[in-house]
Amino acid sequence: MKAGALVHIVAIGGTGMSALAGMLKERGFRVTGSDKGLYPPASTIIEKLGIQVEISYSPDNIPRDVSLAVIGNAVSKDNPEVLEIIRRKIPYKSFPDTLWEYFIQGKTSVVVSGTHGKTTSASAVSWVFYSLGLDPGFMIGGVPLNFNSNYRLGNGTFFISEGDEYDSAFFDKGPKFLHYRPDYLLLNSVEFDHADIYRDLEHVMSSFTKLLDIVNPKGGVAAFGDSINVRKLIEKSKCKVLTFGFENTNDWVIKTVNEETGDVVVNSRDGREIKFKTNLFGKQNIANLTGVLLLADIMGLNIEKASKSLELFNGVKRRQEYIGSAKHIDIYDDFAHHPTAVKVTLEGFKSRFPQKRIIAVFEPRSNSSRRNVFEAQYVESFDAADLIILSEPFNKDALDETVRFSTNRVTSNIKKRGKEAYSFKDVDSIIGFLLGRLRENDVVVIMSNGDFSGIHKKLIQAINFNKTIN
Repeated sequence: MKAGALVHIVAIGGTGMSALAGMLKERGFRVTGSDKGLYPPASTIIEKLGIQVEISYSPDNIPRDVSLAVIGNAVSKDNPEVLEIIRRKIPYKSFPDTLWEYFIQGKTSVVVSGTHGKTTSASAVSWVFYSLGLDPGFMIGGVPLNFNSNYRLGNGTFFISEGDEYDSAFFDKGPKFLHYRPDYLLLNSVEFDHADIYRDLEHVMSSFTKLLDIVNPKGGVAAFGDSINVRKLIEKSKCKVLTFGFENTNDWVIKTVNEETGDVVVNSRDGREIKFKTNLFGKQNIANLTGVLLLADIMGLNIEKASKSLELFNGVKRRQEYIGSAKHIDIYDDFAHHPTAVKVTLEGFKSRFPQKRIIAVFEPRSNSSRRNVFEAQYVESFDAADLIILSEPFNKDALDETVRFSTNRVTSNIKKRGKEAYSFKDVDSIIGFLLGRLRENDVVVIMSNGDFSGIHKKLIQAINFNKTIN
């Protein structure tokens, strides 16, 4: 496809698709798109790029001179635009296939995967490579604060991708990460997730097995060895694999972590001592960053310079992101939605603020968290919080009651563990309750993979206007 050709993106409003639109435009292509609605941050990106987007799906949205259609994974085969694309015999691709063909192919492919920690780790890899002058390209599912963008073309020889195990499109039900054909892989913990497309853990493991099988034999894998599932996956790897984690069986062992100063010491099996300093907190993030350095070491990069660069890594939007304070009450936002992610996120906050009350506010919003498949795990996920508030599942009526997450049931079971927990139907009710319970020096951690009806700013405004909180 030549520069100047027109690409139409069906379902352009997602984080990945809006970033792909920006990349295509920077590469010299013209871009149009459509979606049912546009919301920040995608709407901000698209507006800045000046891309024409239709807020509906219609055959009339597809330009006459279109050369390629990119179809999102949430789009069904009976979508009116899909039917028109097929009728007109317009070439079409999935998001990951497009990313491979026009941006990854021909470069050294570095993929970051796993159930948890992908976005933070991929962002840190990108920052380390950038700091070392390697001018990498990247595509990430969140926005690294060091770049303020989730994509970058880069002129160097490396491209870093967040390897998602979710399916690619209605015509390609395989996971996205198989399209990225990694030369090097950073593999974080693996467990059951995405209950809407995966049957069980074995089904998830089969996808990751395929990923390990296609890693370049001349490349390498940095794997989180504390995960028993990861240990199983790497047993038959065809390339070099080194493990990292807190357990002494790993090739790189995290020995000491100073939560106050952010200083971390890692010992390698070959007798080296690797030190780094970070602004991030919690065991999950320490493990993520250790994996980044191990990957850099496997790739032959300067590990001392890579370690120093992490001190300037600021993290990712919506991952332990400080939103603001009101009357000495701190409000944080986090993308956590899987029960393990909720657990390690709250444990991280408790270890960082041991003398403060941790208030957890959680919205079940992802396709998995809205289902009852993880209810038992969620009951244990909030142990590090002092006060727990659960909202009703997002768009709950779209799910049959027999498979839907029950806020009342989970709240009741959390209380049986001796914790203070409450459930509410909407954001206004949550804020009203919090105004009567919050006190100075509390830390409020709001967790959702969506906008949660703007609760963050609404809560700050309400606290500031409330005269009962001093």
